[in-house]
Amino acid sequence: MKIYKSKCRYCGGNLSTRTRKNLNIIGEQGYIVELVCDGCGSISSMFAKCVAMIPIIENKLLKSYGRGE
Repeated sequence: MKIYKSKCRYCGGNLSTRTRKNLNIIGEQGYIVELVCDGCGSISSMFAKCVAMIPIIENKLLKSYGRGE
């Protein structure tokens, strides 16, 4: 789990990521990357097909869900 300095756009809480192996909606093997707020508990997630894509997905989630500070 990684904890980011960025804050949740909804409540200002701390954001962290969780990554786990899983299948996507059509059954492909890969990883689910979740961005979770410790304050309000909201979750945003995306699917990565390989390990190399995980940092790219984390950045996309932070841009769409967090607010830079």
